[in-house]
Amino acid sequence: MTSLKFSRRFALSLLASLSATVALALPSTALAASDPNPPSISNVTISATTVTAGSTLHVGYSVDDPDGVRSVTPIVEVLVENDTGDHGISSRLAFSSTGNTTAGFDISTSPSDRPCRYRIIGLGVTDSLGWVTDVYDTTYAEEKGLDCPTFTTDPLEYEVTEGPEDQNPPTVSSVSLSSREVATGADLHISWTVSDADGVRSVSPILRQGWENSDDGCSVSSAYYHGGSSIDGFDLTFDSNRIGRHRLIGLSVTDGLGFETDVYESSYARANGISGATFSVGDPSELCFEVTGSAIDRNPPTVSNVSISAKRVPVGGILRIYCNVGDADGVKSVSPILGDPGYVEDPNSLKTRKTLSCSYDAARAYIEIEFPTSLSMGSFEIQALAVLDKTGHETFVYSSAYAERNGKTGVQTFDVDDAGDVTFDVTAPLYAATKGDGQAYAKDGEAGLTFRFSGPLDEFTRLLVDGTEVSAENYTATRGSTIIELRPSYLDTLAGGGHTVTAVWKDGTATDASFTVEGKAQGEQAGGKTDVDSPGDNKSDPATPEKDADEAATKKSGRTTADEPKLAATGDSTWMASIALAMAATACFTAARRLEPKQHKHEQ
Repeated sequence: MTSLKFSRRFALSLLASLSATVALALPSTALAASDPNPPSISNVTISATTVTAGSTLHVGYSVDDPDGVRSVTPIVEVLVENDTGDHGISSRLAFSSTGNTTAGFDISTSPSDRPCRYRIIGLGVTDSLGWVTDVYDTTYAEEKGLDCPTFTTDPLEYEVTEGPEDQNPPTVSSVSLSSREVATGADLHISWTVSDADGVRSVSPILRQGWENSDDGCSVSSAYYHGGSSIDGFDLTFDSNRIGRHRLIGLSVTDGLGFETDVYESSYARANGISGATFSVGDPSELCFEVTGSAIDRNPPTVSNVSISAKRVPVGGILRIYCNVGDADGVKSVSPILGDPGYVEDPNSLKTRKTLSCSYDAARAYIEIEFPTSLSMGSFEIQALAVLDKTGHETFVYSSAYAERNGKTGVQTFDVDDAGDVTFDVTAPLYAATKGDGQAYAKDGEAGLTFRFSGPLDEFTRLLVDGTEVSAENYTATRGSTIIELRPSYLDTLAGGGHTVTAVWKDGTATDASFTVEGKAQGEQAGGKTDVDSPGDNKSDPATPEKDADEAATKKSGRTTADEPKLAATGDSTWMASIALAMAATACFTAARRLEPKQHKHEQ
C-alpha cells in the first residue's frame, strides 16, 4: 500500500498553544445531546475536479435549518489509492469558516501545495443556536456505517495539480544564533536577513535534534512557525522536553503570494542531496546549540482551593475554575486536563490530549474556559492541572480523587473531598428566538404576529407578554421548533409601543422576543393604560414584585430556575467534529496538504 507522506514540520502554534489551552481526554461515556432541529442539505456541487495549486475550489450547496445557519464547513479527506485501486488511507483535514456561508464555501490552495487527491465527505453545519451537526455524503456514510444525517450527490473528488514555479524565490543570508547554549525557559534569538521580490509573509526556522550532518530520513524536524514579517529574526523558548542538542538546518519562507520555499544551510543540503536554494555560514557548527537545564523540577508547584463556578454550563458559555497555584520559579500558565467522570486509565492505551482555548489569570486565581459549539455536550471531570513554570518545567498536578482512583503514587496532587466537586456538565445551548424578533403590528390588522423559538414544543409551558401570562385562546402554538402566533384580536388590546413576548419552558428557561404595536388599543387612555383587563391576565396567579424580579433575572441571565435542559443519553456521534482548534485549524490544514517540503528532493 502506498504510504501518505506528509510534511515533516508542524506549526509552532500547535506546540506553543499547549501552555495556554485546556487538554481534553476523549470522552467515552459522557452524555451527548443532538440538535432537535437538524439541518437538511441538498444540491452539493464542486466547481471543478482539477484545481491548479494556488487557485480556489468553490463548494456549492443548499442548507436549510429551522433555527438559522451560522456557518458551514466542508469535511475533506486526503485520498491515497492502494494496490487494488480502491481508496486506502485517508486523513481528515480541518477547515475554519466564519460568518454565514450558506451560499457556498471557497477552499483555497497554496501555490506550494503538492499534487494530491481529495474527497469532500460531508459538511459541518453550525446553526444560529450553536448546535453543530455533521451531515455526510450518503455513499461515505454507508461505507463507514455511520448513523447520521446525509445528503446525496455525485462523487465530490478533486485533484490539486502542480502549481506554477515561484518566479521570485527568496534569498537568505546573515543567519546566526544569539547563543550556543540556552537554558529552559529562556529565549534563543535567531537572526537572519530575508528578501523576496513578492514580499515576505512569514519565516519558520527548521530545527533537527542532534548535531550530525546527515539526515537518516527517520528524524522529524522540530517545527516553529512565526506569522507576519519576520525579517528581523525570531525568539524561541524551550521547555524541559527540549533538553539536548539541536541544529538549525534551514528556514522556511512564505512570500506574499503564498509560495513557500525551504532554504537549507548549504553544507547540510550537500550532505543530504537536497537541491534548491541554500544559504551559507562561515562555520556550520555556529548553527548548533544545546538546551540545558534539569529535566527534574527542583521547585514543583503547589495547587490548592480548586473549585468551579457552575455545575452546568451551556455550549458557548464560560466556566471558571478557581485555584491557588504557587511555584518558586514563577507560574507561566495553568491548563486543566478534562475527561470522563470516574475514568480509570488503561495502562495499555495511549491517552489522546485535545486542546480547548482557555486563559489563566494569576492575579485573580482562576482559569476561564469558553466552550465552543464544536465541543460535545456531556459530563466532564477536572482530572489534573498542568502547571508550566517560567523555567520551562511542566507538572501535572492531579486531583486527589483521580490519583487515588488510578493508583497514582509519587505525583503532585490537590485535595478534593469528593470527585463530584470538580465535575460539571456541558449542556445544550440555551433556547432563543430564531425568527420574528423586532417585528411590528398595526392595529386592526388581519394577520397577527408569528415568532419561532428554538425550544421543542413538548417543553413549552406558557407564554408571557410584558411579564403577564397570555390566555391560551389568544395565541396558537405549533411545532417547528415552537411557533407562536399572537392573534390580532389580542394584539388590538395592547398599548401602542414596544412589548416583550416570553416563552417559558419546563426547565424554567425563559426566552424573549420584542415587538411593536402601532396605534392605540381598544379603550386605551392617554396614560397608555386600558379600561379593560388584558385577556392575557392570569387571575389565578397574580403577579408579585418578587415573582416579576425572579422572572426578569431569569430572562436576563438565560439560566434556568429549575433543572437545566435535559441531555439525551445517546452515544457521542459528534465528537469527531472537534478534531482541531479554531486557532490550529489552518495550521493543521497546511501541514496535511504539504506532502513533502518544497525543494527538499534527494537526488538519485
